[in-house]
Amino acid sequence: SSLMLRLKSALEGERQFAANSAHELRTPIAAALAQTQRLLETTRDEAALANGRKVEATLRRIARLAEKLMQLARADAGMAVTGEPTAVLPVLRLIIADTIARSGRVIELHAKPGAESLKVAVNIDALGIVLRNLVDNAISHSPAESKVEIEVSGAMITVRNESPVIPADAVERLRARFERGATTAPGSRLGLAIVDTILRQVGGELRLNSPADGVTGGFEATLIFPTSHSAEPK
Repeated sequence: SSLMLRLKSALEGERQFAANSAHELRTPIAAALAQTQRLLETTRDEAALANGRKVEATLRRIARLAEKLMQLARADAGMAVTGEPTAVLPVLRLIIADTIARSGRVIELHAKPGAESLKVAVNIDALGIVLRNLVDNAISHSPAESKVEIEVSGAMITVRNESPVIPADAVERLRARFERGATTAPGSRLGLAIVDTILRQVGGELRLNSPADGVTGGFEATLIFPTSHSAEPK
């Protein structure tokens, strides 16, 4: 009907606006951050340094939010669907290595038999976005001295951390946009929503549990891909 067409057009317009706005914000945010960092390097005034660090932290949060808004807009536009299967472990290992280098955190990868051959019908960029969001989420919401475990088994990828237990009613709200648990950790509150959007597009599922399976604490997120989307390498 004409009403549905107008609604679809309006929603598409909103997604495009979010993507364009986030893209246009990247350059001025990066410039402002660079200028702030130069000021921090040259000033010796303690009060100015303290205020400058607050500005720097705020700009970093805005930059992360802009990046997540672009990811969300791309996810809403259907960027996950692809005709070519993507090998999971090479992408996952790259993200783990990069995250360890950035954060210094301990991340353990447990690849079960058959994991090396796992391929999923997801665009490689979308798969990277999904995996990075899960790993970053696990890192951000767990103690600095704790480890993060990632298990690849069958057509499932599970990311576990050692966060405090999240109440069951709050767990299900985490996949909603701009929703997160009771935490002071920095974040956009969009990561799990982006993951959920991409998984749904390819017929997959995102499962969230706290406590993590088999233990009394922690949080785990499991990606479940359709079994028809996994294949042996040619």
